Amino acid sequence: GSIYVSKPLSTTSSPSGVTVGMEVLRYKPDGTLDTALGEEGHLSLVNAVQVVGAPTTTGWMYVLESVSDTSAPASSHLEVHRYSATTGQMDSGFKVAFTATSADASNNTFAVRRGVYGDDSVYVMQTLSSSVMVNGVTTNTSSVQVQRYTSLGALDSHFTLIVPNA
Repeated sequence: GSIYVSKPLSTTSSPSGVTVGMEVLRYKPDGTLDTALGEEGHLSLVNAVQVVGAPTTTGWMYVLESVSDTSAPASSHLEVHRYSATTGQMDSGFKVAFTATSADASNNTFAVRRGVYGDDSVYVMQTLSSSVMVNGVTTNTSSVQVQRYTSLGALDSHFTLIVPNA
């Protein structure tokens, strides 16, 4: 099979020479670049924060991207998009949007993983923190919440896992 490589988008191919986003390359079994993916073998994802694992057996790549808010262009939120592992085309019918930001992803308080059963599900892990004051004493707690999104991008209401004191 093919070998996929994701790396930071090079400064020569991004606007204004700033390193942002990710680039995905696909290599054939003989080690040559497969030019069928993206443009000449380079799939440039300028808004990508994370390429989520290897392509699925059903032919999809999942990418966590930072998207500018239309109502407040200076702010952004995170969305998971799905791309064809064959051509690099985005599946316009699949999107999972979050209120989390790129800062949450880079501070490791928000992460996305692909399902382990090959069913194209997506798991989202988010650190939750809270403070409670009782009799003048503040107690800080944190936990990790894991939610599952189906292959259609819908929240699976039957699956939520909260790990306390994580």
